[in-house]
Amino acid sequence: MMRKKISQKKKHQQKEALLKQYITVSNFPKAYRKLLCLRFPMDVAEIIELRDMLNQSLERSELLNVTPGFKNFTSTLTDAIELSGVDRQHHADKMVGILSLFRELHYKHNLMSRNREIQLRQLREQNRESNENSVRFGIAALLTAIMGFITFLAVPESGWLLKGITIVSAIATLDFFQSLRIFDGEYKILTDEFNTVLRERVDNMNWEKLTSNLAAILGYRKDQSAFLIHSTADGFNRTSGTESRYH
Repeated sequence: MMRKKISQKKKHQQKEALLKQYITVSNFPKAYRKLLCLRFPMDVAEIIELRDMLNQSLERSELLNVTPGFKNFTSTLTDAIELSGVDRQHHADKMVGILSLFRELHYKHNLMSRNREIQLRQLREQNRESNENSVRFGIAALLTAIMGFITFLAVPESGWLLKGITIVSAIATLDFFQSLRIFDGEYKILTDEFNTVLRERVDNMNWEKLTSNLAAILGYRKDQSAFLIHSTADGFNRTSGTESRYH
């Protein structure tokens, strides 16, 4: 009974993990680069995982014709799909749907990335200004503390007001200069994120390469056997075992 419960729990976890394997705006750069840099021939098991990801992404996608120039974009896909060796209309239609999804995700990814870049630039500028102010105020507080201390030594009978100003200035000096370490740490974090945003951004899409790789992954190419290798663990041969799942 315990083994059965563990097995059911494991299957549920595997199913939940599979449901999370679809392309979103946040993981778009990683998914796009992975698909673009595929090396063929590939193991059938890996092909199946990629097909599942693409199918689930398409099923979960919303209306795709919301981005500017959608109709013009879809009309330009025909030649690229034909050049990829896709000769069946329903295959071509599905390719258009997936490529349109990629276009929409790319559009939203760029919008989100550039907005974050602007935000990080502003935060870094605010950090630098705060850092400079801390240095300026720290120096002013230090000079005040020094002058108060010198005055206290020169005039021992000086009142508690001068002593209080000297002590407060000394404490403020420590506080201002200690805050510099905090600002430096925050600036490093902001800079790292800023560089990550720029590094992960996909400025331009290689539609020809992406179309060719998607056609191979989905099994729509005429020369499909050149893109798959035998997987003994799953019992697939070079060209069969996966075609019927994705028509």
